[in-house]
Amino acid sequence: MRAVRYDGQSVYVDQGSPDPTPGDADALIRPTLSAVDAIDLSIVRGELRYEGIIGRRFVGVVEDAPGPRGASWIGRRVVATPSIVDADSEYARRGIGAHDPDRRMVGAHGHDGAMADRIVVPVNTLTAVPDELEDERAVFVIPVARALHAARLVRVEGRAFITVLGDTPDALICAQVMSRLNASVRVLGTDHAALALCERWGVKHRPQHEAGRRQDQDVVVDGVCTPESVELACALCRPRGSVILKPESPPFPGSPHPALAGVDLSPALINEIELIPALAHSVAEAVALLASGAIDTGPLVGRRFALVDAVGALRAASDPGAMTMLVAA
Repeated sequence: MRAVRYDGQSVYVDQGSPDPTPGDADALIRPTLSAVDAIDLSIVRGELRYEGIIGRRFVGVVEDAPGPRGASWIGRRVVATPSIVDADSEYARRGIGAHDPDRRMVGAHGHDGAMADRIVVPVNTLTAVPDELEDERAVFVIPVARALHAARLVRVEGRAFITVLGDTPDALICAQVMSRLNASVRVLGTDHAALALCERWGVKHRPQHEAGRRQDQDVVVDGVCTPESVELACALCRPRGSVILKPESPPFPGSPHPALAGVDLSPALINEIELIPALAHSVAEAVALLASGAIDTGPLVGRRFALVDAVGALRAASDPGAMTMLVAA
């Protein structure tokens, strides 16, 4: 089969990759559409140590599921939670499997990804996609799910002022989710075309360099997570407010994240600002929200590439201001 593979030095389309074989707890899926995301780009830049087939965001059709729980999945269109956790682990039993240090991640950590003709994932990671939700919207379930999780980490309803830092597709989705719960949401970014999309959704926005640092924001969601953005978030946040750290490329066990490297956290200490990482998510809730039509993903799609041109999709996704590139099998 064909597969987009990273070998530690370069990314290429492997025309002779072996077909995966599902076990009794697995499903064999034919991906119909994948989306390039920040983790894929981190891998091909050599920032994240991983070798194998890339791609963690996908929609596909289940072709085989040999286990006792698999028959009902065959022929269904699905998305999957990228984290793969042993159901018997202590973390899974406590309901925090997303933090299991032994977890695997589809297309990024210990498990081959979905930019291929076939992928195998555990049946218990699957969520069915309803007929009314097209593939082009369903590939956004992961950023929508993470935005929903971030919104629940603090009480958004009734909070006076909320700022989302960043104008990437993930940050713009987060702003849409937050604005459904609170009208006083604004986006600070650097890309004028991306910020202009906020007009379409009725979300306040302004260039980042124009924002005053008056420490008047109740919640700041940092969707950039660089040392500079974390310091800016703390400067914007009111005393005893909350800064949600929501990196596009979440850290993995044993892989340090640069977001807090060299950051002066004195303002957070002095003003008792709560720093809250937002990494986990519920795919099922995101599917339902997308199916309802409440989140507009159309303007967040860049270009569509064939699987054989996936390297071009990765290259296009690396351009400044790029929207989400899609890869079709």
